[in-house]
This record gives sequence, C-alpha cells and structure tokens, in this order.
Amino acid sequence: MAERPRQPDRPGIPLTALFFFSWTLLWDQLTKVWIRDGLPLHRSIPVWPSCFQITSVRNEGAAWGMWAGRPIGLALFAILVLVLLVVFRRRVFPRGPAGQIVLGLLAGGILGNVIDRLLFGCVTDYLDFYLGPHHWPVFNVADVAICSGVVLFFLFSHLESRRAPPPSP
Repeated sequence: MAERPRQPDRPGIPLTALFFFSWTLLWDQLTKVWIRDGLPLHRSIPVWPSCFQITSVRNEGAAWGMWAGRPIGLALFAILVLVLLVVFRRRVFPRGPAGQIVLGLLAGGILGNVIDRLLFGCVTDYLDFYLGPHHWPVFNVADVAICSGVVLFFLFSHLESRRAPPPSP
C-alpha cells in the first residue's frame, strides 16, 4: 500500500492542540474556582479513605513549594516557557496529533497556573493522594496536564525516533 504524502504544516496552532489547551484550561480553572469558593483552606473532603481526598491548599512556589514567595517571577518564567514552546513547536514536538496533544496539555497547564499566580499570588491545589501518614504533595489539574504532557513528549519522541530511518553515513 502506498504511503500518503505528508500534508505541509499549516501556519497557526493546530485544532488538536487548541482543543487540549482549552479543555485543560477550562477544567483547571473551573475546579480551582470550586475549591476556592466551596472548601475552606486546609479542609479536606474524603474521597477514597486511606488513599485520596480533596484538600484545599495554596502553593506560593513552583513544584513542591520551591521558590515560594516569587509569584510574579514564576509567572514571568512560565510565560517565557509558554511562548518558547509555541514559537518553536515545530522543532520541539513530534509531528502530527501526538505533538499537538503534548503542546495543548503543556500550554493549558502552564497558563492555568500562571493565571492563579497573577490573580492570587499563589496556585490553588487540591488533589491529595496519600498512604497512611505519607502524603504526595497536593496538586491540581494544571499540574496533571504538565506532567502528562512531559511524559507523553518523551514517549512520542521515542516512538517517532524508532520509526525514523537510520541516519546515512
């Protein structure tokens, strides 16, 4: 069977990336509003006993509270990363829908946390997984999207490199 010719890259952000970006940003912001408006700070709602609860916390830093107290600096850094991802997306991400999914997840997650930092000076976190007294740091939908985007980036990049013909000598 003959291979279909590749469609040339069109200018602008592809629809798949926009869909994943919009979906991530919408769910991130809706769940954060629900937490900020409906659950007092440091209160929890048990979901699965001994494993998972919804806990209202605020993170003034980046991952695991690093660089706390620098919301504007963290927001500016995140915006710079977001701009670089969009500008260099054709060089950075795998081609096709896989790369678009990764871009959408990363962009939506980054912007979701930037919005919190700029509006509130901190990020609203609420997904609290634990085993007995041992808790994973509390996180949110934006964090899930960013981590998922990074994992998928490496997975799709690896799969794409395995499909590529070996370099000629």
